[in-house]
Order: sequence, then structure tokens, then C-alpha cells
Amino acid sequence: MAIRYMDLGGGKRVNEIVMVGTHDAGIMGQEMKDNVQTQTLNIGQQAIAGVRFFDIRVAATTINVDGVKHIQMKTFHADGMFVKNETKKRMVNPTGLPGQARMETVTRSKLKMGDWGLSLHTVLSQALAFVQSPAGNTEFLLLKFDKCTNWTLIAEACIEILGANLYQGGGNINRKTLNELAGKVVVLFSDKGYKEHKALHGVAHPGILKFANLAKADEKTKARPAYQTSYDGLQYYGNFGDTAMKTSTEKKIKTNTKKQITNMTDARLVPPDAVRMMYWTTTGLMQSIKERDDEMWRPPNLKGFLEAWNSGMGASVSAHAPPINPNVPNIANAQTIKIYMPNIVMVDFAHISKSTLIYELNKVAAGQLSSDQTLMAFIVKNG
Repeated sequence: MAIRYMDLGGGKRVNEIVMVGTHDAGIMGQEMKDNVQTQTLNIGQQAIAGVRFFDIRVAATTINVDGVKHIQMKTFHADGMFVKNETKKRMVNPTGLPGQARMETVTRSKLKMGDWGLSLHTVLSQALAFVQSPAGNTEFLLLKFDKCTNWTLIAEACIEILGANLYQGGGNINRKTLNELAGKVVVLFSDKGYKEHKALHGVAHPGILKFANLAKADEKTKARPAYQTSYDGLQYYGNFGDTAMKTSTEKKIKTNTKKQITNMTDARLVPPDAVRMMYWTTTGLMQSIKERDDEMWRPPNLKGFLEAWNSGMGASVSAHAPPINPNVPNIANAQTIKIYMPNIVMVDFAHISKSTLIYELNKVAAGQLSSDQTLMAFIVKNG
């Protein structure tokens, strides 16, 4: 089936729906090692399969063109300790248009482990093609750029390639309606990237917005950012839960499940307008990511998915509304449950079956969303 979020209602806000997100969205390719690859579908195929939020990491690698050193901006998957960055003079062409190459000082990256994925040009071109297509021209895509280098070149590529389909309306993306985002690609930079882009131009381009993770404490102050009602970008609460150093699939799944339960429980502390993000993914240095991912989506382990999901809603509802008496219908409390459900479920290896399961959670009756028995039966049926 085709997944269309607009079918939920154009007046729905981003923080009122459950959508699919992909972790390391650009890491795919036929020759890629199984301990690196996180996707089998490219960006356009992921969008068609129902993905609306993309985690993207981009750096520059050197390529030779007619004996001249150029850089190519590409997605990458590697732990920071295995990435070597150096300042180099290279020919650059962020937009990929003929005759636009120029010499600049850039950050060139070499990967000691990990691998390169799709080029930035491919990511943006496929995102553009989707929102211009009959299947996607009423839909939206959110591109979150994080842990990148050469931010000003990334911004230039986004602005030029996405053109009129780049969202430039500004404001708090959490509260934007599907109608307001229809046919648009929303570009979100980390605070570091946003500041680099703004420093070069003196003012940020209206198509370059920010994201903030309300669960991530500042390294110096140890304080978590507060939700802001006036904010140009997306504010979410959630963190990756696995560690690369765990060895067995069982330990990795347990570690992630425990972390997601904690994250979703702690999300009760942020306002309802904040987007809640739940990761159903694992990582590692050596083992096949695909094999672990297959295990995570089997019904026995989906009980952990359910537990994390309900931890978030149960804790938040308890903190913000009176307990629900199952014998007495309470519409207000049922709607409160909807408000506090996770909004973005991050996955590896996007697939229509996963997207369908997650999308259909939008349609489970509000009063049933916190019922273990009801939701587990739903997951098993759709998984």
C-alpha cells in the first residue's frame, strides 16, 4: 500500500503524528560491508516506502577528475575515532552543475573504518524528485544533517538543488501542519552547522533551519536545552540507545530496549509540543547490522518496542493527567495519550512492512494505545 501521511488530515501537526525515520539514511550500496550498511533502499525508495525523517551525515572525500583533486560530499558511517580530518585545498562543486567548480579550502576526511554511502547530490536530488512526484507532492521530508563537515557547502547544495521545494517558511516545525509542509523538503542543521552557515553569510538562509535534541546535555554546563515555543526548526527528545562495544545481538537489543524505556519515560519532563523520538536500531563494529535488525523485528523482541512505547506514554500521561479508569470513558485523557505518544520511530533497513506497522499506529484508538494486550496484538498482526 502507498503510505500517505496527508491521509491522516492536512490539519494534523508534526507533533501529532507517528512517522518513520531512518538512522544513517544514506548508507547503502552493493559493495558495502555488512557491519557498515544500514539501508538497502536509497533516499527516494525510502520516501516511497513511507520514511519521512532522515538522519544524514556528510563529509568530503577526495576524488580525481582528469588528474585534478576534487572533493565529493558523501554520506558516511564511521565512529568519530576512526575519522581523520585534514584541511586541504580542493576543487569543489556543491551543486554538481557544469562549470561551477572552484578552488576552496575544505575539510577532507579519511575513514580508517566504516564506509562512504550516497553522495549529497544524490540524497538531495532524490528527495526533490519525491516531493515533485504525483506520489509525494502532498507529502513532506525532514532531512536532519548531523556530525557533518563543510557545512557551508552542504547549505549551498541544499539551497540550489532543492530550489522552490526547499521549505522556507521558518517557525516551529513541531507545530507545522501537514498542509503547511506539503511538497516541501525541510533542511535541519545541528547548532554547530547552523552557526557556521550563518557566520559566512551574516544571516541564515530561510531554508536552513535548526534542530535541537532536548535529551542531550551541554558538554560544559551539563544542562539540557529547554523547549522553545519560538524556534526556527525541530525540537525533539530521544537518543540512540545501543553501544558499539556490546558483542552479542541479545545484549545489544537489551541495552537499546532499556535505554529507550528510560528515554521515553524521561520525555514526560518536556512539553507536549516537543517531538518524541524512539530508536529501534542497534549498532556495532564487526557484526552484520542487517542480521541484528532482523532479530529486533521478530515478535518476541517487539515486546521491548511495546514496553518502550508504553513507558513514554504512561509516564507522560501520569505526569500531566489524572489516571485513566478503564471502566469510565474519558475522552480528554484518551486525547492526552495521543499527545504524548512517540512521534518518530527510527529504524535501520527501511521497508514497507515496518513503515506500515508504524504508520498504522496513528489509527489505533487513543484509549487503546496504552493497553499492552491491544497494542501487542496489533504489532504481531502487522509485523
